[in-house]
Amino acid sequence: MKNKLNYVVVAVVFFLLGMVLSPSAPLVKSIRKKFLYTRGVAQRLYNKWDKDDLIFAEDEKSFAEFSRENEKFIVYFWATWCPYCRDVTDVINLISMDAEIPLVALTFDDDKKKLADYRSEKEINWRNIVKKSDSGWEFVKRENQYNIPLIPSVWLLENGKVKRIFVGSDKIKEIPDFLINENLMKSGAEPIFD
Repeated sequence: MKNKLNYVVVAVVFFLLGMVLSPSAPLVKSIRKKFLYTRGVAQRLYNKWDKDDLIFAEDEKSFAEFSRENEKFIVYFWATWCPYCRDVTDVINLISMDAEIPLVALTFDDDKKKLADYRSEKEINWRNIVKKSDSGWEFVKRENQYNIPLIPSVWLLENGKVKRIFVGSDKIKEIPDFLINENLMKSGAEPIFD
């Protein structure tokens, strides 16, 4: 009887592992998505953007015009509801103030008041990319061409090409040092972390 019970337990464990680790399981899809987030994926997504349909929430100026006027720039992907994004707000603020190239952000928020309150509370000075609409603007939906696998993420673009990506709060905290080494940020502007 004990052997039969052992066989049943082993069979159940392997069945459950098969369910969790099958190619279509949510866990496996999530892990695969994280490993496949490369510069090539970022470039394909960027190429799909309808840049003429994008504006900045703060002044409703054209993102297409901005991207033509700036050879190099940084795009930060975030949302106020993302705890990891909130963790790097000070770093992103520092970069937006001290980098030699502009930083703009694409926010995946859904509440204009919450965004305005967060910007005010944290003294955020970066510009947020949104979509034109009949009523002025609306938030970009995190799907289709804007389906950024993970936030927070940062892309460094040069001449319309994604040159570098930084994914996750730990990597984003390394950006000031990277920018200093690339002569894209003032050297005295290193952040201090607790």
